[in-house]
Amino acid sequence: TRSGYSDYTIIDEEFRGHYELSYRVPAANPPVKDRVNAMNSRLSKSAILIDTLCKYLIDDFEQIVWKKDELDKSDKNRTHASDGFGYYIATEFPLVKKSSYTIQNI
Repeated sequence: TRSGYSDYTIIDEEFRGHYELSYRVPAANPPVKDRVNAMNSRLSKSAILIDTLCKYLIDDFEQIVWKKDELDKSDKNRTHASDGFGYYIATEFPLVKKSSYTIQNI
């Protein structure tokens, strides 16, 4: 990005007059484990198709490992693609916690 401008300002300026934009941005990023679990859920159901041209994303999926309770981010070339894609998946396809309920006789 250019210094002094937010990403949204730059995007708005570039597309002004061509497209009407709206943003769906969560107030906060989901916890890492929730994001990873949402991604793993979609992958395990074959609900995501990843083009073989997405080399950085594929490399992330193949090379990122857990280090204690967090993702190992020691390699500066890793996690950017999968983090970004994971934020999208966790926002659009969040895992819903099942609530417990009791059925009562009436």
